[in-house]
Amino acid sequence: MCADCQRPTLFMRRKPGPMSDDVDSALDVSDLPRRELETRIKQMFKDYSHNRPRSLQTALGPSEIGSLCKRQLAFGVTAGELGKGSNISGDPWRSHVGVALHKEDERVLRWANDRAGETIWIPEARVKANDEHPGSCDAYHIPTQTVIDWKHPGLSMFTHYRKDGPSWKYRIQAHLYGKGYARLGFPVKNVGIMFISPASDLYHGFLWMEPYKPEIADLALNNLESIKALCKELDVVNHPERFAQFPITPTDECKWCNWWSPVPRGPRHCTGQQ
Repeated sequence: MCADCQRPTLFMRRKPGPMSDDVDSALDVSDLPRRELETRIKQMFKDYSHNRPRSLQTALGPSEIGSLCKRQLAFGVTAGELGKGSNISGDPWRSHVGVALHKEDERVLRWANDRAGETIWIPEARVKANDEHPGSCDAYHIPTQTVIDWKHPGLSMFTHYRKDGPSWKYRIQAHLYGKGYARLGFPVKNVGIMFISPASDLYHGFLWMEPYKPEIADLALNNLESIKALCKELDVVNHPERFAQFPITPTDECKWCNWWSPVPRGPRHCTGQQ
């Protein structure tokens, strides 16, 4: 306090607290090199993710064909002509971690074959449920004639899948892989999804499995063909505003869609809301 006027002085020291800490951090120019390097590292990961072969691929793969959102499928089947969506708002880290874990999963299967002295597992085989939409299947277990896809979700989704089972999209993906293996001449008895969360542990991992049903794969492929036909009928390539005629099916995964945007900047963006 000022001795003469009993008022707080302008240079009175602030009491430390959350607000003052934030201000001090923002004004601390000595921290600029660290923050600039941090931003550069994050942008490097984003650029790498957006330029991976899978990110640049325009043909829909088995992991996308099973989507229940007709507008997402319409965007996808026209990506070759109009370009693939660029969800710059999406964080690529989950995908980055998933790719890294899948590479390690493949090493485990190859190690298991070497240890057994015979091929028990076929890892990362290129399969085609139809000729236009190939995909890479994570694993085929020869003794049980089972096609298996690895999933490494975050803890909340892992808990959801453990309680309620896989989404319809994941289930379709597994049967599409099954159809792809069947087309190669392999007997397919079961399809499965092995869920292991990087936020949990191996003990809580679980395998969802059911008998292979080619009709499930055929249903998804027929739906995709109907979307392609409607895209041609509406001539959406020349009239992209007509994408709005395709209904959307909002889910918790909308924010990971290539065409999701909280603030749409054109007819090929979607907020994920009706």
